Amino acid sequence: MTLTQLRYVLAVIDHGGFGRAAEHCHVTQPTMSAQIKKLEEGLNVLLFERTGAGVHVTPIGQQIVQFARGMIEQAQAIKSVARGSGGLPAGSVRLGVVTSAAPALLTTAIQAVRKKFEGVKIDVHEGSPTDLIAQLKNYEIDLIIGSIPAEEPGLRWLPLFWEPYIVASNGFDTTQGTSQYPSLENRAPRYLLDEGAPVEIFANGGTTNLGVGLSDHLAWKSGGAGNVTSIATLAALLSSSECAVVAPFTATLMIAESGVSRKRLGSPNIGRTLGFVWRTSYPWTPRCYEIYDTVHANLPNGVVALQKFDPTRIATDLKEARLN
Repeated sequence: MTLTQLRYVLAVIDHGGFGRAAEHCHVTQPTMSAQIKKLEEGLNVLLFERTGAGVHVTPIGQQIVQFARGMIEQAQAIKSVARGSGGLPAGSVRLGVVTSAAPALLTTAIQAVRKKFEGVKIDVHEGSPTDLIAQLKNYEIDLIIGSIPAEEPGLRWLPLFWEPYIVASNGFDTTQGTSQYPSLENRAPRYLLDEGAPVEIFANGGTTNLGVGLSDHLAWKSGGAGNVTSIATLAALLSSSECAVVAPFTATLMIAESGVSRKRLGSPNIGRTLGFVWRTSYPWTPRCYEIYDTVHANLPNGVVALQKFDPTRIATDLKEARLN
């Protein structure tokens, strides 16, 4: 049973005979008759009673026709939704974003995606890099803006931007310290907003991926720093007490409290790379590249945009990153 066969049956009924129905459907009458006969044989019923006076629908045919009309209407609705989606999944795209970068990206890149792909709902899901990758592999989300996933088949990753880690402080002297990072070894509380992305160092046109956590690189003693889990908590700490918080640059963009200073962590510069991830089996992969281009063209100010993993460009563009 096919939709074409059902359309032919409805055409015969609506136009009162095979001849006018075939003309309406732009096929020959023998072709239409053969398809309807094939449908009857497949269902093992007679849909029409053919007499010299014309064609009449059988009782069983009348029941089947009711369902056939509903099926044709549903098929038309599916086509309409697909056309309106611009080639994207009907309804929505589920976009995962690492928590620390989500607020900054929502007001820039994700807003631009929503404007470009009107009619498609962009559902944003926050999470840690590990959780987002797990959700992507479990088909719970469709795309990710996050850190580089582990090497495994079935995932596509394109670089978006590099950003430094920042020491945001209130009443905390970060002007002193070693060449590696500002002094954080006094009695004021220290906090870390770290989502587990690998620490990277860019200096002298080269790159070194240390492959360790940020706190490991800082050599903080166990228990020497508290964990910050959200930007709201980060802002509240900085506005209510003397402390220092190490966080990705995009997270510190959302801090507006007066008296809060920011300084890049380390010289050479310590940071992370975020990119665009999706499953290679995703049916709308060609559109993913369009979304990627839109995100890349509308990144937050101050990050280092990457067309490809190019350490030389990073070392140059870091000089232009805007920090308070």
